[in-house]
Amino acid sequence: MKRDDAQAATLGLEARQVLENPAFNDAFERMSRAIFQAWRKCDLRDAEGQRLLLQQAKLVDRIKATLGGMIEQGNLADARIQADDLRDESRLRRGLRSVTGR
Repeated sequence: MKRDDAQAATLGLEARQVLENPAFNDAFERMSRAIFQAWRKCDLRDAEGQRLLLQQAKLVDRIKATLGGMIEQGNLADARIQADDLRDESRLRRGLRSVTGR
């Protein structure tokens, strides 16, 4: 469980770094603009082309949403790790009190 939480926390941190990366944001902004421009130029009768462009736009949004979800999962995993550490620490302190009487 701790290994899974540690891995999720690491992935969350890496996902945050990706979303905060200026090159990533610029690339996705360019992609979104290019898709929108292609959609504007698309013939009204070209339903298949419009559908493909819509799928591309949704894919861009889905990638960002997936990274956002990874960040949230990482935050939750980090909170579980911290809670486990506090719980483990309090057990140690309880054990010391029972041995030393303090």
